[in-house]
Amino acid sequence: MQTNAFILNTAFTGAVSDKSKNPNVPYTVDEIVADAKRCVGHGTAIGHFHVRTDEGAPTNDPDRYARLIAGLRAENSLKDLIVVASTSGRHGQTIEERCAVLKLPMDERPDMGSLTLSSLNFATGPSVTSPDGIRKLAETMLACGVKPELEVFDLGMLSFAHQLIHEGLIEGPFYINIILGNQSGAMPRIATVAALMSELPENAIVSFGGIARHQVAAHRYAVAVAGGARTGLEDNLVLDRNRTLADNATLTQRLAAMATSAQRPIATAREVRDHLGLKQRG
Repeated sequence: MQTNAFILNTAFTGAVSDKSKNPNVPYTVDEIVADAKRCVGHGTAIGHFHVRTDEGAPTNDPDRYARLIAGLRAENSLKDLIVVASTSGRHGQTIEERCAVLKLPMDERPDMGSLTLSSLNFATGPSVTSPDGIRKLAETMLACGVKPELEVFDLGMLSFAHQLIHEGLIEGPFYINIILGNQSGAMPRIATVAALMSELPENAIVSFGGIARHQVAAHRYAVAVAGGARTGLEDNLVLDRNRTLADNATLTQRLAAMATSAQRPIATAREVRDHLGLKQRG
């Protein structure tokens, strides 16, 4: 992978975004697969996925993840896509429920799993994971050959990443999503971004994402100093100040154009797999 290559990560659904706020949020396997095909056409190398019940409620049901991952990998154009399964505890799921997707049969197991490195508050409520719960998720990922997608919302979470490295629970190369703009977390400001970048572990790829109105600012920092960026309807439902409803493909296309305009070539999924030490599936 070229040293200035830029990695596109699309977070398709999330645990909170829903069709009542934007009908473009995909719920079903068919909807998510169709969305993924469009986004891969714009350069998405990493897909961050949640699953929903038939009614649209968030869930960590491993059977639903198995059907989604099988559906993604059945599409020829998506065989290289790096599949990240969320292990979110946003709605009170137990650690065992959150670990279940990591233990699926190899053909249905995700390449990566999200690992948020602390509890935190969102505008709509808390996401709670104890330190030992984080360790349990990390241990399970390590045992199952699933690389963590490290989710960071403030400086303290990077401190805990260093602790997990010290304990041998996560191994490089590291992929770190720094999400800016949460009301109780880091904001897209020069001093904040500089502090976060200064605390990264060695052998890390960092990606910036932004929540709602902060998404474009976060992407500008990403293009300037990071290895990639995260976009998608999980984080942001609108395109502009007029609140034009977004869709995943348009958000991905906009991010790709920002990177290309800065002469950052878009990394392919195969290149990212090689860099992160992930199995090639294509």
